Amino acid sequence: MEQTSFLKVIASENETAIFVFSNHFQIMNHRFSVSGYVTDIINRRIFPGIITISEGKIESIVETQNEVPNQYILPGFIDAHIHIESSMLTPSEFAKIAVLHGTVATVSDPHEIANV
Repeated sequence: MEQTSFLKVIASENETAIFVFSNHFQIMNHRFSVSGYVTDIINRRIFPGIITISEGKIESIVETQNEVPNQYILPGFIDAHIHIESSMLTPSEFAKIAVLHGTVATVSDPHEIANV
């Protein structure tokens, strides 16, 4: 059985695109394309597509009829309400773990942050 991989595109502080393939990082600064099954959340569909990235920013997303690798390209997740202190981690350690699971931003409620 063919294994499916999941691809997450994450923008870091210096606008460099970071791709997470099964917890392996690849940092890219040049122009390149990635193909796979693009997850379109707004239109509630998944389609074979090619994403072109230039200088760390998405340049284009194009639907294709060609065969693509068996990997899914997902948007980053924004956690709308989190209490980081409940994880018993410092914010920087929480971020290291959360980004591996596709979370690219949080709206944090630090009501007990002094406890960490």
